[in-house]
Amino acid sequence: MLVVTVSAGSRHTCGVNSSGSVECWGYDDYGQVSNTPVGTFELISTGNRNTCGVTSSGSVECWGYDAHGQATPPTGALETVSPGGNHTCGVTSSSSIECWGSNRDGQISNIPSGTFLSVSAGRDHTCGVTSSGSVECWGIDSWSRTDAPFGSFESVSAGGSHSCGVKSDGKVECWGSDGSGRSSPPFGSFESVSAGQLHTCGITSSGLLECWGEDGYGQSTPSSGTFESVSAGWEHTCGVTSSGSVECWGDDSAGQS
Repeated sequence: MLVVTVSAGSRHTCGVNSSGSVECWGYDDYGQVSNTPVGTFELISTGNRNTCGVTSSGSVECWGYDAHGQATPPTGALETVSPGGNHTCGVTSSSSIECWGSNRDGQISNIPSGTFLSVSAGRDHTCGVTSSGSVECWGIDSWSRTDAPFGSFESVSAGGSHSCGVKSDGKVECWGSDGSGRSSPPFGSFESVSAGQLHTCGITSSGLLECWGEDGYGQSTPSSGTFESVSAGWEHTCGVTSSGSVECWGDDSAGQS
């Protein structure tokens, strides 16, 4: 299918096609794949066992696992949305952050003050880029995953036990656990980066994919060619190619790749 965006979660994957409809595939134990709502979506984001999207009207729809309320979004419009392990966060039109779901480690209640450009919910921590370009992270910090470096950032991605961001000069910086080298990015200039559970992938300024970290299922061995976007999941990865097709690689035990 031709898609606008794709997001790799734990054991499922979702994408928004060129007509704005959502398509999902993979594991469906809580309806995170089959309960896709009808409507036109601008973006989609998959978490551990739930999925959320922003519709063309700005409303948020979430479906799937909801034991902690992570699939029950607040009323009102959001600019972006990001489901994590057991919580979900989004940026409002006034650039504030709203989070819902599990707060066992303060990943939804310890939101720093200020205005934000984007937010990313990880397994049990959250990171956001402020309007001044700095990165703020909160939640569990057992591997220093919330110890964000100084500097100006364009984007940030919170993963399982690490986080990564693209700085204003195009360099990628990662912090937190570095098992299998997931927090040791290659040199070069990047357009975007996505931190998964145990691996990381990014798109270089020339549109090529670079992945690093755990590769037990081949999730860090990307396809060749140029890509528009990439999403690192738990043990698989998906990306949108320059021609608009979706390619996925890594674990496919539930058909998520």
